[in-house]
This record gives sequence, structure tokens and C-alpha cells, in this order.
Amino acid sequence: MNRKKREGHLSTRDYRLVCEEFEDDWQAYVRVDLQDEILSLCRDLTEKHPLRGFDAVHLASALILQRDLGEKIAFTAADTRLLEVAAAEHLLFINVEKPPGEFDSRS
Repeated sequence: MNRKKREGHLSTRDYRLVCEEFEDDWQAYVRVDLQDEILSLCRDLTEKHPLRGFDAVHLASALILQRDLGEKIAFTAADTRLLEVAAAEHLLFINVEKPPGEFDSRS
């Protein structure tokens, strides 16, 4: 959200609204503890794909969560490169920059 604001894609007003909505919804999100298994997978993912550090954490967490749940989950992001890697790793994904309701998954 900060990046979108800096790049001029979100006005200050819209930025505040989005942040408030995110904070209101925070308790409903599934949060994954950063454990050794995730860090190890981060290393493997960054060796295999051109990922930034936090993107690898985000993706590794989703992959571990999906494995542990035993069912497909939707990985969400606004970064095309990250979504391409998510697809390569067989995750369903949602591009949050697409219009609402438009599911964009190649898995």
C-alpha cells in the first residue's frame, strides 16, 4: 500500500481508507509463524526464482500453509513477477490489481 501511494496510484485519502480496512480485517487473516522450515524454503525459492527476500517469505508461507491444510489456497499479490512464480509453484493466485471478482490463476 505504501508503494502504491509513493508511486501515485493511491491518493492519501484512499491510502488511509485501505489501511483502515486492512487493520479492521487483520484478525480474520491467517498468519503463519516464521519458522526454520519457511526460511529453508525461502532459500530454495530464491535459488530457483528471481524473488526479493520478503516475496520469498510470502510465497514460502503460502506453500507451507497449503501443504499443511491439504487443500488449495488463493495467493494474493499485486506483483506480476511474484504471481508468475506463484503459478510456477502451482498456487492458485489472485492479482489484486485486477477488477474485483476477476480471478487470475494459471494453476
